[in-house]
Amino acid sequence: GEGLQRPLLGFADPKVRLTLGDQEAVSKPDSQTSGKGGASSPIWNESFELRCTSPALNTLDIIVEETARFSWRPNSEAQQIATASVPIAGLIKRPRQQMKVRMDP
Repeated sequence: GEGLQRPLLGFADPKVRLTLGDQEAVSKPDSQTSGKGGASSPIWNESFELRCTSPALNTLDIIVEETARFSWRPNSEAQQIATASVPIAGLIKRPRQQMKVRMDP
């Protein structure tokens, strides 16, 4: 992630949630991966495999969440920082690829 909105206190530990149909994959928080990039430019450096049954119809939903490293609220839920949806139809020709996706706040 590049240029993500930084939380007020700057103590975020972002993670990414991927959803494809009824499947979901969640990354480790940025601080637990080999590509530490910081709160506003996290690097997750992880791979996920999700099976797609209807490429012409499915979209990959991407949600970046803020996982507070320090919180005054016990068991506080992750806050959504940014989202994006990627149509699978455009990915069929190259199933394994790196790409940049514009995220909406």
